[in-house]
Amino acid sequence: VVDALALDRPVAIGHSRGGSTVANAAARRPEAFRALVLEDPAWWELTGLPAEHHTAVAAAMLQRRTDWRARIEVMRAAGDAEQIEMVRAGNPDWSPTDMALSRNARLQVDPAVFDHYPTVEAPWKAAVAAWLCPALLVLGSRGDAIIRPQLADDARAINELVQWVQIPDAAHSIRFGQFEAYLAAVREFLKSPALRPG
Repeated sequence: VVDALALDRPVAIGHSRGGSTVANAAARRPEAFRALVLEDPAWWELTGLPAEHHTAVAAAMLQRRTDWRARIEVMRAAGDAEQIEMVRAGNPDWSPTDMALSRNARLQVDPAVFDHYPTVEAPWKAAVAAWLCPALLVLGSRGDAIIRPQLADDARAINELVQWVQIPDAAHSIRFGQFEAYLAAVREFLKSPALRPG
């Protein structure tokens, strides 16, 4: 995309699996990016952990996929008002507009996608080590947030260009639940003189 649009070292922002994608793109083409913003990226590094830990994580992810598929199928069978209530139940701090967008997106998901979901491991340490540009990790603080402060500190120990900020009372989809705080954190990061074009 960067090449096709002839972008001049853009700032790339990604959330969840999108954060993993941005992280890996910047590792493969470190010269192509000015900066990275990763909102609670989907990172699971299992290398070096005991085999029983791998088994436990794989089982948990299988259950998670099963639950996701069931929720999608239940939502597809429900009426409009009930569908919105399903979104609200898990995300009470979202705006009505974001709830409707999320509902609409979920209805477009083919449940068969869960038969082909990515493997349980999403390595990140080698990617972080390869980055040549500043990077901001935006962390949630409750619920289904993936990245915790210790992991963010581990990333900074690997690459001193990494910064992180934790948004209070935010779950995995930080920008939906705490948009103003998320935007303020990203804007503050982008003020860095190192990120100016040129």
